[in-house]
Amino acid sequence: MDKCQLCLLDLTAAFDTVDHELLIQRLQRTFEISGSALAWFESYLSDRTHCVVADSVMSQVIHVSCSVPQGSVLGPLLFLLYTEDLAELAARFGVTLHAYADNNQLYLSCRTDDANLSVAALERCVTAISLWMSANRLKLNMEKTEWLWTGTGSNLDRLPESARRLTMGNDVVDVADAVRVLGVVVTPDLSLDKHVTRSAPSASSSCVSCAEFDGHSTMSLWRL
Repeated sequence: MDKCQLCLLDLTAAFDTVDHELLIQRLQRTFEISGSALAWFESYLSDRTHCVVADSVMSQVIHVSCSVPQGSVLGPLLFLLYTEDLAELAARFGVTLHAYADNNQLYLSCRTDDANLSVAALERCVTAISLWMSANRLKLNMEKTEWLWTGTGSNLDRLPESARRLTMGNDVVDVADAVRVLGVVVTPDLSLDKHVTRSAPSASSSCVSCAEFDGHSTMSLWRL
């Protein structure tokens, strides 16, 4: 294997569309959660309401029948349990899936001569995942889904033109020259040069702010 495909799947409002009934069924059947533990999850998810307050005026209160609370400790975990089937589904196409909350990454390695076959396998995998998500009240956002080849420069130069584009029905994803994975900029050669270049201005600004704060704190102490 001399190169690898990395596909970053993007979901539309992922946490907001988790179906409570399907989630409870999955906790019970797949993870064998029952009794008081299952009742606790049912209580946690049920009878939730939502409203908006602006200028001291409150909107109508609506009951929430789906979603897991964002910003909560359980939210990411419940979403992972809800989408647990995706790893097994991807494996059927020889694809490895790594997930962190709603960040789903697909990996598939191949030789240069098998690039077209590898792309076709990834296309079938993404299509199957999209169908699974539709059946489970989730939506794959192909417009924001990203795709990258990684490998040495010489190997990537040998990629046929037909292996530089993912096509799933009417959706097309062109190969990217860099993607961001959980805050880290990844390039085809797996170097950190572009990540450092993009992060340096922010880091420099933070250092200046810390220095100014430290100087201000020192002067304050001297006054005391």
